[in-house]
Amino acid sequence: MLKQYYGHMTTSKNTLLSKLCGLYNLHIRGQASRFIVMANVFPPGVPITRRYDLKGSTIGRTVGEDINKSGVILKDLDFIKTHTKLRVGPKYTEMLLEQIDKDSKFLEVRATLPLSFPSPFLLFPLPNFL
Repeated sequence: MLKQYYGHMTTSKNTLLSKLCGLYNLHIRGQASRFIVMANVFPPGVPITRRYDLKGSTIGRTVGEDINKSGVILKDLDFIKTHTKLRVGPKYTEMLLEQIDKDSKFLEVRATLPLSFPSPFLLFPLPNFL
């Protein structure tokens, strides 16, 4: 799978999948820990006003009363409840939909689905950022 992942990442410059930097297995005092290092998808220096963990499901997908707490990561139902919109502009809409389709097909063929489909979308305080 790693070879196909590498191929997809090198041929899909606009992929929305997480870019893996390394897979590690660390042994300390006989205890094994495995971890993955991924590249940050957010540009440095840009304030993130809200964060969402979107999974495409509405079952139990809300933070409930914590919706207005600072730093909370919102979920699918919160996205709907707050009437949040992703404004990508007409130029990028087609590119975005094509890339989602391409990434989804890559995962589907391998019967793989990440727990969270990584999303590089930010909610910027600027209108029509993209």
